Amino acid sequence: MGLAFPFGLLLAGLAIPLVLLYILKLRRRSVPISSTLLWRRVIEDSRANAPWERLRRHLLLLLQLLALLLLVLAFAAPFRRAELSLTHDSILVLDVSASMGSRLHGSERTRMDEAKKRARELLLSVGGARRAALVLAGPEPLVAAPLSADEPRLFEALDAAQALESPADLGAALELASTLARGLEHADVVLVTDLAYVPDPALAQELSRCRVVDVGDDAENVGIPAAALRSVASRLGTHEVLVGMTGRLAEPERVTLVLEAAADAHEPDDPAWTEISREDVVVESGARLSRVLAVDAQPGSLLRARLLPSREDALAADDTAWLVVPERTTLRVLLVSERPFLLEHALRAVPGVEVAVAPALPGSVVGMDLVVIDGPLPAVLPSAPVLAFGEPLATGAPASVIEHPSIMRVEDRHPALRHARLHELSIASAWTSAVPPGGRALIETGGGAIAAAWSAPGGRALAFWFDLVETDLPLRVAFPVLVADSVDWLTERAGDEGTWPGGRARSIAMSGSQVELVGPDGSRRRLEARDGSVQLPALTRCGAWRLEGATSRSLGVSLLSPTETDIAPRPLNVSPAPAAEAMPSAGDSTSGRAPLWPLAVALAACVLIAEWSVYHRRRE
Repeated sequence: MGLAFPFGLLLAGLAIPLVLLYILKLRRRSVPISSTLLWRRVIEDSRANAPWERLRRHLLLLLQLLALLLLVLAFAAPFRRAELSLTHDSILVLDVSASMGSRLHGSERTRMDEAKKRARELLLSVGGARRAALVLAGPEPLVAAPLSADEPRLFEALDAAQALESPADLGAALELASTLARGLEHADVVLVTDLAYVPDPALAQELSRCRVVDVGDDAENVGIPAAALRSVASRLGTHEVLVGMTGRLAEPERVTLVLEAAADAHEPDDPAWTEISREDVVVESGARLSRVLAVDAQPGSLLRARLLPSREDALAADDTAWLVVPERTTLRVLLVSERPFLLEHALRAVPGVEVAVAPALPGSVVGMDLVVIDGPLPAVLPSAPVLAFGEPLATGAPASVIEHPSIMRVEDRHPALRHARLHELSIASAWTSAVPPGGRALIETGGGAIAAAWSAPGGRALAFWFDLVETDLPLRVAFPVLVADSVDWLTERAGDEGTWPGGRARSIAMSGSQVELVGPDGSRRRLEARDGSVQLPALTRCGAWRLEGATSRSLGVSLLSPTETDIAPRPLNVSPAPAAEAMPSAGDSTSGRAPLWPLAVALAACVLIAEWSVYHRRRE
C-alpha cells in the first residue's frame, strides 16, 4: 500500500470547519409563549448548539466526517502493490532515460537493473503461444524486438538495453506501443519506468491506456541542469562559463565545482586536463543556484565543469557539463538602410562580423550570411537569413499602425531575446500584422504582435515591426545585446556555442559530402552532408563528439535536463481511459501503482447516500 500524492491528506483539515458547524451556537429570537410543553424538541436542539459544550454523538456528523475522509484519501491517490501476469499478447515499453541509470538508494544496483528484472519476470509470465514486443523509450522510440513468441530474442534485446544519457519521450513510445497493439484482439501495454517524467495532458492520456511498473525510489542526487558559454566582447579570448546546479536531497549538501580545460578537443584519446578554478558551494534540495566562471581559452579548446559531491550521488551523467570553445568564422552581413548609423555601429560591435552597407536591396545577396533591413520588408525576401526593423510584409491582411502600444508579453525564452529586457520598451508607433504561417510572435501588445520569427526561403527571419527612431531601444544597453543575439540565432552560430543538450537532433554546417561522426568512446558513424549542412541524430552519450570531413569540428554534449536531475518519481495521477479507448488488459499494475482511489470514491458516495437518507428520515 502507498500514496502517490501524500500531501493530499492535508485536506483532512476541512473536518475542523465541519465540526465547528455543529458546535457553534445559533442566534435565536426570544418569543413569549404560554407553555414549553410543545417546544421540548426546540429546547433540546438549542442546548446542543450551545458554544463549547461537549459535542454529543451525532450520526449525521459522523457520516459526513467519514465521507470527507474517504474523499481526502481518494485525492491522495492510494495504490497497492500487486503481481502482474501477462496472459495476452503484450507490448512492453522500457524507459531508457538518463534517470534510469541512477543507483537505487543504499545499493550498487541501478533502476535499469531493477527494470530489467521486472521486465524479465513479465516476459516469463507470457505463456503458451502468446507474443510480446519490446519498445525502448529514448529520445526517439525504438522497437528493440518485434512482436513474436521468440523468448530468446526478447531476452537478448532486453539484456542489450542500456540507460542513455539523455531524456526520453515517453509519450512517443507509448503512442508507438498503442499503434502496435491496435491491430491485436487483446493486448497488454506495460510501461516499466521510474516515473521521473514531465507530466502533460497528452502523456497522461497515453498513461491511462497502459499499466505502469514503477522502479523509482527516494535516492538523492545533485547535478548540472544548465550550462552555457559566451565570449566577453571587451577581452579577446576570454569566455564566461555559466553553470547551474540543483539537487534532490534530504538535507543541504556541500559540493565542489571544478572547471577544467584541455588544449585541443580533437584529440582522440582522453586529453590532459588543466584545472582553471575550484569552488565549494552548498546545494539545497529543489533550489537552483548558478556560478559564472571566467576562462581564457583559444577556439577549439575543450572545457568541462564537474561537480564533486561530498557523499554518494545517485546519477553520474549530470555531474559534468562539456563545452567546446567555438571556432568562429567571419560573418558577412549586408545592411540595407538609408540611415545606417545605429545598426551599423551595433553590428560592428559583434565579434567576427563584417558589415557592408547598401541604400537599397540588391538583386542578389550571394555570399552574404545575413541581410539586415532597416525599413519596409520587400514582397520577396532575399535568399539569406533576414533581420528587419520596419513595416511588415504586405501579404494577407494589411498591417495596421498602433500609437504608443503597451507591451503585454515578451517571449523571453527565445534565443534572440533571452538577454534583452524589452518589457518596458517605449514605442511611439508600431505596425501590427498577422504572424507568417509557421511563425512565432515574440512581442505582443494589446493591438497585436509587433515582432515575430519564422522560417523563410533563405533561412530564418526575425522582424521587429517598428522604426528604431520611433523607440528608445537605441538608447538602451539592450540594443547591442539584442543585435548580437539576433545575429547568432539567425546565422545559427548560437547553436554552436559551448554545449549541446543530449537527446536532440540538429542540423549543423559542414563542408564536403561525406562526414564521420566520432563518439566519446571512439565509435564512428558515416553521415551525408547536403547543401553544406549535415543532419545529426539525437546524441545520447555525454562528452566530446567530433565531426570529421573536409574540415573537422568538435561538439560538447551534456545531459542538461532538470527533469532527469530531479530523479524523484512524480505522482501518477491519471484518469482511466474511456472504455472505447482503453486497451483490453489482463491485470493490474504490478509494482505499486494499481490505483485504489476509485474504491475510496465509491465508498464516499455510499456514505453520502446513507447520510442523505438519515437526514430526510429525521425530518419526516
